[in-house]
Amino acid sequence: MVCVDCHSKRDWSKYSGPIVPGTEGMGGEVFYLMIGSSIRHWFKHLRYGTQDYTDAYEIGLRSSNLQYAAYAFGHNMYCQFYQGIPLAALKQESQHSLEFSRTRVNQWAIDLLEGGLTIIIISRSPAYTKLSKHFPFWCSVNMIAH
Repeated sequence: MVCVDCHSKRDWSKYSGPIVPGTEGMGGEVFYLMIGSSIRHWFKHLRYGTQDYTDAYEIGLRSSNLQYAAYAFGHNMYCQFYQGIPLAALKQESQHSLEFSRTRVNQWAIDLLEGGLTIIIISRSPAYTKLSKHFPFWCSVNMIAH
């Protein structure tokens, strides 16, 4: 694998998903997912990572690579969590993303989204106060999320 593999568009209507001639090095669906999850947060606000994941999702839909689109949902959930968006909004969006990921049987995205939703639900429950006394980590989650 070389850099051009990720930084080019692919024709997913063909079995091998070959690079579309003339798109070498121009950025492709993997490019947006990788830059959002690995690089962008070091140089720009996390909202730009969310835009990368949105772009990755849309490219995945256009290219019929729906597994890839599900990966973008998973990454965007934790990106938005660390941005501090309201938990109610994050919960609703994550539930929608989970439904989509289940239709694609993308177990990585399903596991990540279910885990994230569990944290959101626990941190919003009345039992949270009792739980946080025994697990100080939950206190830090609450500070970040609010």
